[in-house]
Amino acid sequence: MLQDILARLTAFGYAPFSPGDRFFVGYLAVALLLAILALRRDPHSGKARSPRQLLASLFPRRVFLHASALLDYRFVLVNYFVIALLIAAMFLSAATTTGWIVSALDIALGPNRSPATPGLAAGLVFTVVVFMAVDFGNFLAHWLQHKIPWLWEFHKIHHSAEVLTPITALRVHPVGEILTTQVIALCVGAINGGFFYVYQGPVAQVTIAGVNALDFLYYTVGAYHLAHSHVWLMFPRGLREIFYSPALHLIHHSVDVKHRDKNFAFTFTLWDRLFGTLYIPHETEKDTLVLGLGDGEERDFQSVWQLYTTPFRNLFTRHRELMPWRTHNAGSVAKERRMDGVPAE
Repeated sequence: MLQDILARLTAFGYAPFSPGDRFFVGYLAVALLLAILALRRDPHSGKARSPRQLLASLFPRRVFLHASALLDYRFVLVNYFVIALLIAAMFLSAATTTGWIVSALDIALGPNRSPATPGLAAGLVFTVVVFMAVDFGNFLAHWLQHKIPWLWEFHKIHHSAEVLTPITALRVHPVGEILTTQVIALCVGAINGGFFYVYQGPVAQVTIAGVNALDFLYYTVGAYHLAHSHVWLMFPRGLREIFYSPALHLIHHSVDVKHRDKNFAFTFTLWDRLFGTLYIPHETEKDTLVLGLGDGEERDFQSVWQLYTTPFRNLFTRHRELMPWRTHNAGSVAKERRMDGVPAE
């Protein structure tokens, strides 16, 4: 456990140079290139922007210096170390779940006495299935945080952002981070366990730069970092029906009622289609998009302290409101006193 904590604490410095980290400079560079392609022309005149205009469009002060963005920068710096210290709260890991699944299969089917030999086909299938398991785990954890009221109180801090930058992806309460980690561990562990039982050992994934090949593509050509940005990007027809365009996540952050609880996925539209939560926006919707919680709720999330504590305060308030027996009992005592001729206090 201590090793995990120390590893995470020390990883802060070299994360931008590791393809295993989502903020690897290579992923950011590709996101910047895609943003340039999306913003290179003025949408009104159709003319190519000058280098100065393009730079202003890529890094608008109204977004990157907005009070909400500045809060993101402060919170993420603190939260990185808070979550590192909470690693001990992560009860489940993919390795733990894998062991459970293998043991369960041994009991249900008996030990596998003739394991198969994993070849290239097994590696390809394993690469795809593990990637999909992670994606579904992310989707499910996200869906749960919207649908379960007490979890929503913690997820609210992410939706309280009034502008989006790539850093906003890390504006996540530790409670939400723990939940997501555990759900993904269950999903990945289930897949790992099945393959481990069949082959009686690990199956090698197809990798690029040491990471799952599909993860690498997701963080590069999948434009992961544009999902939290001011850049509206929809994939071409034929791709947008299968893969999750960054613009779909902008819709997810919208205050508009028709966008509420839509587009929970990250890579594939499949999960939203199955859950009936997919919303494909019209191109014109980008012009009227307003981000945040709406109804002025953002005022409760204006400092690092509030981002951590407001969910607990809201839950405490909700708990008190859901205990009518206190009021009922007090009223009953007063009524009994009146009936006995004793004046109520």
